[in-house]
Amino acid sequence: MRKKSLNALYGSYVARSTSLLSRFATQLPKNPAENALCEPVHRDGSAFLAVRLQHLWGEFCRELVVRSAMGDCMTRTGLRLPPAPSVKRTRDLPNITSQFTKRSFTGPGSQWERPSFAIDQARYLQVANFNQISLGLGSVTILDHLKGVRNFIVHPNENTAFRYYLTSRALGFPGLPPVQLLNQSLQGGATVFQTWVSDLETAAWVAVG
Repeated sequence: MRKKSLNALYGSYVARSTSLLSRFATQLPKNPAENALCEPVHRDGSAFLAVRLQHLWGEFCRELVVRSAMGDCMTRTGLRLPPAPSVKRTRDLPNITSQFTKRSFTGPGSQWERPSFAIDQARYLQVANFNQISLGLGSVTILDHLKGVRNFIVHPNENTAFRYYLTSRALGFPGLPPVQLLNQSLQGGATVFQTWVSDLETAAWVAVG
């Protein structure tokens, strides 16, 4: 599995992230009684898609670094990657990175959704396509906003509520509830959620190049 091309990894990520858009756009039933019954579930489910987007992005970043380190796979532009130094099996990866950082390669301590974390892991492993990974993942600018929304949805408390408010204000829609915020149109016509999905897909395209 690890030896599949990075282009295939990109294609899988895009298919899953794009599917979130169609799910977000699902309409409520027209029947008033059914609408009233489904609306709370629809609202909560739509908000959860922001959580899912961050999760999918983190999965992509981790798999990108792991496949690059294992080598014997092709980048989108046709470069065959050699294994990273001292890497023979996947269990070698955390042993190598632990020499440079206390941050866990796997488990609760890992933060693959953060570009800086993924880029650091790629640097510690000395992957052959480090520059491309750094260029792609480092271009992401929306993750602080996504995190502000995600954390408020998953861990609603005074602190996350305040950070969510700052996020909504930065986006130009102070105080709107999460689902309404995600559905607001930005300059150019795309909604907040559409923009986030698109920006992450663009960064992924560059990173696998």
